[in-house]
Amino acid sequence: MVAYWLWTGDKEPAALREDILAARDAACAVGETLDSLHIHPSYRKPSEPQISQKDYDEALKIALELMPGVSHLELSLNHETRLFPSSFRNLRKLVLSGTEYGLIRLQTTIIPPLPPSLEYLHLKHLETAGFSSMCTNLRVLLLTTVTFSEPDHLIHCLRNTPAIEILGLSYCDRGSLTPSALAKIPATVKHVYSSASTSREALAALPDTVSSLTYVEPAHLLTRLSQLSDLSYACFKKEISFTRQEEGWRRGPRYPVEAWAKEKLNGIA
Repeated sequence: MVAYWLWTGDKEPAALREDILAARDAACAVGETLDSLHIHPSYRKPSEPQISQKDYDEALKIALELMPGVSHLELSLNHETRLFPSSFRNLRKLVLSGTEYGLIRLQTTIIPPLPPSLEYLHLKHLETAGFSSMCTNLRVLLLTTVTFSEPDHLIHCLRNTPAIEILGLSYCDRGSLTPSALAKIPATVKHVYSSASTSREALAALPDTVSSLTYVEPAHLLTRLSQLSDLSYACFKKEISFTRQEEGWRRGPRYPVEAWAKEKLNGIA
């Protein structure tokens, strides 16, 4: 996989077009394909002219024209993103994050229509009320610093993803992940990742249709004796495989949700 980083507002349309074509030719020269696209707004100081919606739209149009077959896409959400991901018909992996660097920041958003081919979705740093369409082939849903405006909205999301097997909950709003919400997780969900931001009471309420729970806690919060006996016992009674991972504080080993999802996908494949 060869990736292209597109910084909107960084280049004029003609220069951007030439740059993408050059990157595509360079990939072809070594027998590769330009199939991963990362779109981010360029950083602007407050004293500089900020990126306009026109800058953003022009960059998206050029990317879609020259790279229609990308399978991996990362971009920031804004009002014009609604129909954009669905334009890529080969898309398998998508990362959507809260808006950065001067573009309009959304308070609550509905996830835009997504292509039927999508299998992996990672939402970051946003508040959402759910999906605007069904994601029938989605197997992996990762949520990082995501807030649901109502606790039931998590379940609504999962109902729109009937093939979901892998669910990652990383530093999501605790109030959005209640015991009653996690108890309603569909039977298709087999593997769950959670950071310490999710309450142990909520995780203990996971249904027995879940096969494994990976709980990641910063090492500086742990004592020499385990404080997770209540959670591990709840999993034991439901025959859920319980794994505890420690993360270093500032320094030391990390176990991000992306790495966990990759391991689970490799195990299922």
